[in-house]
Amino acid sequence: PAASPHDISFSNIRIEADAGFDLRHMHNVLLDNVEVECRGVPLRASDVTQLEVRRFRATTPPAADSVIQFTRTRDAWVHGCTATPGTGVFVGLVGDENRNLLVDANRLDQAEEAQAQVEAANEWNVCSHAYSGSRWIRDSGERNAWLPISVAVMEAIRREWTEEQIDRIFSISRVEPNARNGAEVENESERRRIYIIEADGVEERLIFYEDGQLLRKINDPNFHAHTWEGM
Repeated sequence: PAASPHDISFSNIRIEADAGFDLRHMHNVLLDNVEVECRGVPLRASDVTQLEVRRFRATTPPAADSVIQFTRTRDAWVHGCTATPGTGVFVGLVGDENRNLLVDANRLDQAEEAQAQVEAANEWNVCSHAYSGSRWIRDSGERNAWLPISVAVMEAIRREWTEEQIDRIFSISRVEPNARNGAEVENESERRRIYIIEADGVEERLIFYEDGQLLRKINDPNFHAHTWEGM
């Protein structure tokens, strides 16, 4: 916030990524003729002023979230955009602090709603070293980089562990399948990512696919995700 990026434009590009644009504390931003293919919300804007979104399209609309999500955004203009078939909400508004938003001249007939209030997307609720709700990491005072994790994985963790165990999670590691010893999957073509969950004082390690399917449990005190010992 103290040094907000400003006067930035993205034009005539197509992006394939795990996550889409995440604009925060920015001023005077233009996205023109941009197509995004990602797993989550294609465009998020939080605490952004003077944003123009023109000819924006999500190749695959998110199943449970909006294509564009505004939080505390002011003076935004969304126009000339197209909704992909299967779109739920095209422009989602989080909270009641968005101001001066203009959504016009778009092709949104394939969307269920052009604009609506939505809940904040919760895909980035876990960082590379700790579940954000963990007392263990809050008390440590450490600061970690955020890592995307699916809601399905968090739901699966809650099915396997008690709240007390979850509250002591200190590491959630994301690994590409077949990338290391121990991360092998039976189907050579399987591309689902793998998540390894470790908690302080909990000997059991949980390993899930990104869709929440349990791959295996490891009960070895010498196992650590970063060394893969005992895998």
